Amino acid sequence: MLLSVRTQSKTISRGLSQWARVVALGGMAAAALLAQQPASRIIFADNFTPGPSPLWNNYAGLWTTSGGQYYAQVPNNTPLTYTGLPFILADYTLTVTTVDGDGGIWLRSDENDPYADYLLLVIGGDGYGDGLRGGTAGTSIYFATASQSVINQVDNVFTPGDTYTITVTARGSTYSVYINGSTTPLDTIVYSSFPVGQVGLYDDQPNTTTGGGFGTPTTFSSFSITGMAVPPVISALSPDSGAVGTKVKITGANIQLATAVSFSGTPAKFIQEYPSTEIVAIVPDLATTGPVEVTTQIGTATSKTSFTVLP
Repeated sequence: MLLSVRTQSKTISRGLSQWARVVALGGMAAAALLAQQPASRIIFADNFTPGPSPLWNNYAGLWTTSGGQYYAQVPNNTPLTYTGLPFILADYTLTVTTVDGDGGIWLRSDENDPYADYLLLVIGGDGYGDGLRGGTAGTSIYFATASQSVINQVDNVFTPGDTYTITVTARGSTYSVYINGSTTPLDTIVYSSFPVGQVGLYDDQPNTTTGGGFGTPTTFSSFSITGMAVPPVISALSPDSGAVGTKVKITGANIQLATAVSFSGTPAKFIQEYPSTEIVAIVPDLATTGPVEVTTQIGTATSKTSFTVLP
């Protein structure tokens, strides 16, 4: 395997360009792996010790860790707190352990604007009173979208403050939720308008731990996901021309964990830092005008436009 992270022995080995500088995925206690078979499968796991994997984008909520628990320092519903992973997935299975307060899981979100379109699984709701979180505060589970706040609510599921393991399967347009290893889904929804997207975590529980409010704080631990990734795509090169030695910023989708970059077939040195999805590559000696390619363990992305090598 070109990239591996071993959390037990706390060693990291990387078969990247000798010049590539890639932030360790989760330091000593998280794993982010791309399996080689099948080529498009992504496996990611994080136990949030001593901190979260840098692949989490911490989009809103100032997410942090303490004692292996991941939570938003500023939980909020306006805007919705969001920390997501950069992989654009189709079918997947996700498992996370959570202390029930008022949080949830982003099952689908737009990589360019997570609030533009999404499918959100809301878990619990503590201290708000009946009706304000779609029903029985602290015990319910339901789905929500950008246009509909409560879908398929099930009450009397949780006890606020207790710990639960939530598993979600996404198969085509069908999403099923399982609790504590049960093989019978607690709730299921068919949502066909958003077939691929990113996943993440949500937290809207003000509490004494984070400085205000009351009730049980929502925290997450032992997160894992296995899914089928959308093939990598290069969307832009900046600049799109330059001499040997020029630094070129490559942007795109699912180009994280790159193992190689080339200019018209000539290998290039590159840098990739997280949570950014960008790659910075250096135009190599002997490069000629042609497409740029980024290779990952889920496939190879080829730029639609050529990079022009200047004298």
